[in-house]
Amino acid sequence: MLTAGGDVLVLRGSQILRLSSGAAIESGDQIHTGTDGKALIVFTDSGLIWIRSNSDFVVDEYSYANGRAGASRPSSACSRAARAPSPA
Repeated sequence: MLTAGGDVLVLRGSQILRLSSGAAIESGDQIHTGTDGKALIVFTDSGLIWIRSNSDFVVDEYSYANGRAGASRPSSACSRAARAPSPA
C-alpha cells in the first residue's frame, strides 16, 4: 500500500504510471518523486519506507510468509534508494 502526495511516478515494466494513495506496489517497481512529491510505502509485514522529494527508489524483491507455520521469516530486499542533494 502506498500513501502519496505531490508528483509520484512509477516505472512498471515499460509503463510510467502516476501513483496516488492506496496504489499497490510490486516487486520491480521503480518509484520516482518529483520536487513536491513524497511517498510512504507500508509493506504487508508492517515495514515502512518513507521516500522524500527528488528521490528514486527500486523495490528489487519483496516476500512475506504471513506467519504461516514452518514458513521462513518475513524478509524484503530493496536497493538503490537515493535522495538528490538539496540546492545550496
